[in-house]
Amino acid sequence: MASELLESLLSFASDVFGAHSILLFEEQDDSCARIRLAYGQDDIDRSSLLYPGKGLAGWILRNKSRLVVNSLQRSRGYLTYYKDSAIPDVRSFMGCFVPGVGVACIDSLEENAFPPEKQKLFGGFSRTLALACAASDGQEGSGYMASLEELSALRLRYTGWTGYIAALLALLRRQGGFDFAAFATRADDRHYRIEYCTPAAPQDARKLVFSFYSDIIGWTFRNDRSLFCEGDPGSPAVFPKTPFEKHFPGYACLPVSMHSGLCGVLYLGSSGPMPISRGLRSFLALAAGELSHTLEWLSSRHARA
Repeated sequence: MASELLESLLSFASDVFGAHSILLFEEQDDSCARIRLAYGQDDIDRSSLLYPGKGLAGWILRNKSRLVVNSLQRSRGYLTYYKDSAIPDVRSFMGCFVPGVGVACIDSLEENAFPPEKQKLFGGFSRTLALACAASDGQEGSGYMASLEELSALRLRYTGWTGYIAALLALLRRQGGFDFAAFATRADDRHYRIEYCTPAAPQDARKLVFSFYSDIIGWTFRNDRSLFCEGDPGSPAVFPKTPFEKHFPGYACLPVSMHSGLCGVLYLGSSGPMPISRGLRSFLALAAGELSHTLEWLSSRHARA
């Protein structure tokens, strides 16, 4: 079923976007990404590796951002995923970073192939493609896909921020098997505060601010990178030197951005050792990305009010 879904998605996207090729690159480590899916012509080099900063797709991998080029003068050097002997005359390129997966990109032989309405549609398509990839990884992935579908529906179910973030953290706790979940937001350039957590914190905890140098949540704010630990009895406490101090041997810490700037951190803790599989890491990263989109949506809605 998952493979059929992938095939249907790629066929649909090819028709809608007028694509020459569609690719999904999966991050291997900090140094490169490998082609997970390629749909289109035989001129794609399916063994090619994507390196940060190399070519258009490599720029997306390095900057973790989206990129659209609607008037590409030459393909050589910009599209590194084609065979050197058969680089097509691509005129438009569009791609975006998919948290927890890597880079999704699409190209066309037509100029100005990707107007704003198609750019918006491609963002949603890329996240759906990532969900289908998770499902194709087996039984674990199928469970994550069901949870991510539930996650995507939260924005429609909860129009207020408090209800939404409470439901989101409860879902992450349940799906990941964590004992504690929190969303921390930037208080200023050097401190963060607890926006919401489950189980709920005492009311006074919302008034506390913590230095970016105090714990791993602060480290994530400083470095804009995810942290995962499967179970270290010596792992540092979070919210240290306060009545709310907590210690979790297993944890996940993920940055959350809004309008390309880091605004918060998702923290999930386990009271004992726990495996944090590749599928779970991808699920959490996609959830952090969905939270980013929700924050941007709420921000734009507030600006129009």
